[in-house]
Amino acid sequence: MGTHLHFTVLIVAMAALPLTSTAQDSLSRVEPLSSDESLITDQDKISIARAYRLQAQHLEAVLAENDSLASQYLNNSVLILSDLIGQDDWDNDERIRALYQTVAVSYFHYYGDSDSLYMPFGNIFGYRDEMFAQLNTIDEPLLENVELPELGWYRSEVPMNVNRLVANSITYLLDQPERHLYSWLNRSETYFPMIEQIFAEEGVPDELKYLAMIESGLNPRARSWARAVGMWQFISATGKAYGLTVNGWVDERMDPEKATRAAARHLRDLHEMFGDWHLALAGYNYSPGKLRRKVRAAEQRLGRKATYWDVYNEIPRETRNYVPMFIAASLVASQPVAFGMEAPNPGPEYSYHVVPVYGVHSLETVAGLANSDTRTVKALNPELVRGMLPPSVHPYPVKIPVGTYDTFVAAY
Repeated sequence: MGTHLHFTVLIVAMAALPLTSTAQDSLSRVEPLSSDESLITDQDKISIARAYRLQAQHLEAVLAENDSLASQYLNNSVLILSDLIGQDDWDNDERIRALYQTVAVSYFHYYGDSDSLYMPFGNIFGYRDEMFAQLNTIDEPLLENVELPELGWYRSEVPMNVNRLVANSITYLLDQPERHLYSWLNRSETYFPMIEQIFAEEGVPDELKYLAMIESGLNPRARSWARAVGMWQFISATGKAYGLTVNGWVDERMDPEKATRAAARHLRDLHEMFGDWHLALAGYNYSPGKLRRKVRAAEQRLGRKATYWDVYNEIPRETRNYVPMFIAASLVASQPVAFGMEAPNPGPEYSYHVVPVYGVHSLETVAGLANSDTRTVKALNPELVRGMLPPSVHPYPVKIPVGTYDTFVAAY
């Protein structure tokens, strides 16, 4: 996750919730506060009303088959909801719970499978919360009296310490691999060649590619409740600091290549700051400034250079568990067969043609000119948040499927 960012711990990530009868029952069993007891403010009431208006506009856009507006209205209603449920005891207020259920149902029906590449809010975040909660219960978590299956030779610049935290993370990943791990491995077949090339160019360890698994499940469109976006989960400020465009038309945090290069440079800067890859990873998830102060305090106390494990008990729980989960994901994903899993299926190659296009055209129009389908063209250009090319005097470099270049040029 990007700098200065913590994940909001939720009962479950909203978009991962298809609202089964069990989920609906759990919502209905919560006893609402009386109007006198409720902490909801007048501004909250205005926000709730606005979210419902956006929901109505979303449905109108769906009926009109205006995908750009439908996504915009729905995503805006989620942003309002994310602010509301950031409050303590939000689930005790009947009005917020009702809005939560309404928006969750809309997301499920509009985006379908919550872990698909087309799902803005992947359920990776709820999954991480579950794992981290389990890790927080381990006695003597840093003990290294654990056994792993015999692994092949694995060269790693990032130390792969195996302690109880890592072992439990591995167990958790392997418990129900169909929930996430298999889809992550299959996506890695598509995205890892690109990530490996960029990391080599930027001079960062290849194994840091596994960080994208625990950040987003390798989902370029992933959004967290803390408003981090993309495969590498940048918040807006950090993304912009590394040269990514973030505005109402273009959000390059969702561009797999540009975001990967930004992540590589950010990780490299963090390593230069701390001189330790585990601390660099912790800084990616936590405030580097706060972490540096804790490291300096530990070094004064210990009289030597501090490691991540020396400050483990001094940092937030999310960050404590972040590095063990990275190590676990790296070990399992690098050698899935050794852990009793099937080798990943070859995924679609991440390749495309780039065509310069003038004007504010929709991606649907671009797809038509290329004789391709809109869904594929949108998947290749996830940074175009409105499904439209941004207004500019310069052409926009649009990605189209391999094999469609001549068709596009002839039609354009």
